[in-house]
Amino acid sequence: MNRFKKYSGPIFSVLITLIVLWFVATWLLKDTDIPTIWNILIGISSTSLVLLILSAVFNIWIFQYPYMVTTKNLKFWQAFQVRNASFAISNSVPAGGTIGLTFQYAMLRSFGVSGKDSSATIGIASVWNGLISFFMPVLGLVALIFSGEVTSGLIRSTIIGMVVLIISSGLFYTALKSAQGAIWVGSLLSKVVNPIRKLFRKPNIDLGIPIESFRLQVNDLVANYWKRISFTNFLVQIGMFLVFWASAYAVGIDVAGGIIFAIFCFGRIGTTIPLTPGGLGTTDVIMVSMLQLFGADAQLSLAAVLLWRGFFYIPQVLAGLLSFIYWQLSRVK
Repeated sequence: MNRFKKYSGPIFSVLITLIVLWFVATWLLKDTDIPTIWNILIGISSTSLVLLILSAVFNIWIFQYPYMVTTKNLKFWQAFQVRNASFAISNSVPAGGTIGLTFQYAMLRSFGVSGKDSSATIGIASVWNGLISFFMPVLGLVALIFSGEVTSGLIRSTIIGMVVLIISSGLFYTALKSAQGAIWVGSLLSKVVNPIRKLFRKPNIDLGIPIESFRLQVNDLVANYWKRISFTNFLVQIGMFLVFWASAYAVGIDVAGGIIFAIFCFGRIGTTIPLTPGGLGTTDVIMVSMLQLFGADAQLSLAAVLLWRGFFYIPQVLAGLLSFIYWQLSRVK
C-alpha cells in the first residue's frame, strides 16, 4: 500500500498526460490531410530553413542568461547544462517539474554554488517564469490593438490574465517586503492548498515558514537585479517567439507580424495549465486555433505549429539530454 501511494502521483500524471495528448492529437488531426502537411513541411525554402535554424540557435543561446544574472560566478557552459537539462526533464517527463528542480539544485551545487544561492536562483527563475506567463497575454492584446484585430473573447481572457498577474505580483511583493508579509501570504496560500491536500489524504502544511525562508534568500538579489532578471526572462520569451515567427513564415502564412506575436503570447497560457509537461499539446491547440481564427489555412496552421515544435522543443530537449549526460560523465571523472 505504501509503495502504491509513493507511485500513485507519477502514475496519475502519466495517465492525465496520455489522455490529454490523445484528445489533442484527435482534435488536431481531424479533417487533416497528412500528405498535404508533409508536402508543406518538406517544401520549405532554403531561406526559411536558415531562419529556422538561426532562431533555434538563438533560443537555446539566450536561455542561460536568467541564471547567469542571479548566480555569482556561474559560467555560461555551466548555466547551459543546468538550464537545458532541467528543460528536458521538466518538459518531456510527466510530473517532471519536481524532478527538474531536484537536478537543477544538484547541478548548481556540483559547480560550487552554495545551497542558499542555488535555492535563490531556482526560486527566482520559477517565480519570474510564472509572472511572465501571465504577462505575455497582456502584450498580446496590445499587439492586436495595434493590428486592429481585437475580439471580446480575447479581451475577457486577457482581463483574467491581468487579474491573476496583479494578484500574483501583489502577493510576491508583500511576501518580499517583510517577515510579517511573508507569514501572511504563507497563511493565505495554506488555506488554499490544504483543502486540496486533504482530498489526497495528505497532512496540512504551513507555508509561512518556507516563504519567509525564501524571502531571506532572494530579497537582496531581487532588490538589486530585478531589472536584469525581468529583461533576460523576457528575452527567453522572444527567443521562443522568433522560432514561431520563422515557422509561420516558412509555411507561407500571410498574417501580420503583430498578430503572429499575439498568437504566441496567448499560446503561453497553455504552459500554465498543469496537465501536460511544458504545456505540450495545450499550447499547440491554442496556437493552431488562433492562427485559423485570424484567417490562416488549417493545414498551414498545423504545419507551422509542428515546425515550431520541431525547431524549438526538440533541439532544446536534445541539448538538455546531452548536457545531462555530459554532467554525469564529468562527475565520474
